Amino acid sequence: MTETMPRRLIKFGNSSYIISLPKDWITKHKLKKGDIIHISENVENELTLSPKDNLRKSEENPITFDIDDKTTLEIQREITSAYINNYTEIILKGKSLGNKKEIITRIVGEKSGIEITEEGPSQVIIRDIFDFESVSFERIMRRLDNIIRSMFEEIVIGLKGSEFKDWTVKELYRADSGANKIYFLLLKVIRKCQEDSNLMKKMKLSNKSVSDASWVVLQSEYIGDELKRIAKFVIKTPLKEAERKQLFNIINTMHKEYLDTMNAYHKDDRTSAQKVANNKDRQMDMCNKFFETSNHPLKGNITEKLKGISGATITIAKIIAY
Repeated sequence: MTETMPRRLIKFGNSSYIISLPKDWITKHKLKKGDIIHISENVENELTLSPKDNLRKSEENPITFDIDDKTTLEIQREITSAYINNYTEIILKGKSLGNKKEIITRIVGEKSGIEITEEGPSQVIIRDIFDFESVSFERIMRRLDNIIRSMFEEIVIGLKGSEFKDWTVKELYRADSGANKIYFLLLKVIRKCQEDSNLMKKMKLSNKSVSDASWVVLQSEYIGDELKRIAKFVIKTPLKEAERKQLFNIINTMHKEYLDTMNAYHKDDRTSAQKVANNKDRQMDMCNKFFETSNHPLKGNITEKLKGISGATITIAKIIAY
């Protein structure tokens, strides 16, 4: 039952009001007279009714994976999925655990708020110790934003010199690793808020702001990945001085567009976001002109990544504007 079903409010006694509940909903959840129905209020002052058997997950919420015959990527995806979905324990079993403990330790180390609490020859237990009550969602979002800003700055500084240095690429990879850690943490918090309206209210979020944040987080992480890849291609591409200057101007412009967009996000400034969204064609023209100056194959890769950054920034701006 997803359609709206209006109910008339009826006064009951001197201090209470009652409404009737749809019979289909009562039947679906096997409720009867005297059963308890839980009521919660979200930040938008909407009430949610939950039957007793449909409350939040129990305090202990373990999940078990058999990792035999699984690749490192498959193990990483299973642990990451369980992390984002807030399982209290991730239990890994398998005869090949002894050969994969170093990999598992690395994967766990890339996540905030989980730790390995038990290691054996055929079982590893990862415990979720993250405290949602002690975090500020806005502060974590700003941490991700600040890392992406610093990645833009690293490339701009690198392009100012006569030669793009290896250390610039290494610094961008290091920064991207930090961005990924915060990215997964934000997805974890967003998922928890989607399931727990009380937590969402405590974090001063609404359904819309949580939905918007999920898009902003995804696009921001994508921008970080593309900046890292641009640096990798730049160091391998023989750019002439004029091309380097052209690339510098493009990234500098995109950096400013990103700053304007994220400042608009933090201030909920729809007007400023709309101005950025209106610049899509100008950014694409800059990218195309950069590619047209020579036909080196790696320039095509750089151009593709530049367009990806532009598109992601425009997407964030549209989310804010709309």
